[in-house]
Amino acid sequence: VDKWLGELFAAIKRLGRADDTLVVFTSDQGEPLGEHGYVRRFRPWLYEELIHTPLILRMPGGRFGGMRHQGLVQTVDLLPTVLSALGLPPRDDLHGHDLLPLVRGEQAKVRDYACLGMDAEEFAIRTHMWHLTLPVETDPDDPPRGPELYRKPEDRWDQNDVSGLHADVAEH
Repeated sequence: VDKWLGELFAAIKRLGRADDTLVVFTSDQGEPLGEHGYVRRFRPWLYEELIHTPLILRMPGGRFGGMRHQGLVQTVDLLPTVLSALGLPPRDDLHGHDLLPLVRGEQAKVRDYACLGMDAEEFAIRTHMWHLTLPVETDPDDPPRGPELYRKPEDRWDQNDVSGLHADVAEH
């Protein structure tokens, strides 16, 4: 990936388009690297390593480069962001948020929570302080699982289920 991104950036520069090109780098999911016993292969468990997908924006001219943001964003935010970057007006029928105010440092967040789902087998909700997973269907070969709650950002890789200690938060 590094090699081909280098080729892409070199081509953009060679063509004289570095000052007017927006590059969006993302993925459909994160990459499990053994945090819950799986490398690459995954179950439909919406743990941090799977739901935290890369999203890197290279703004025209490299403006606002090198900044990292902690705002919760979702893939539905990509289209409103690209439309905004192109100077097009927002559309009322889009569910997402324009992320450019985050990129420019004008706001710290665009939403208070993010909702996630995987193959109708598990759902999750993530806030800045909590991550709740809710299995809907379980694999008969796996041990049964109930809702799990993780404290963020302290429990980066969802290792310590605190749903028993914070049942009120899980229920909310």
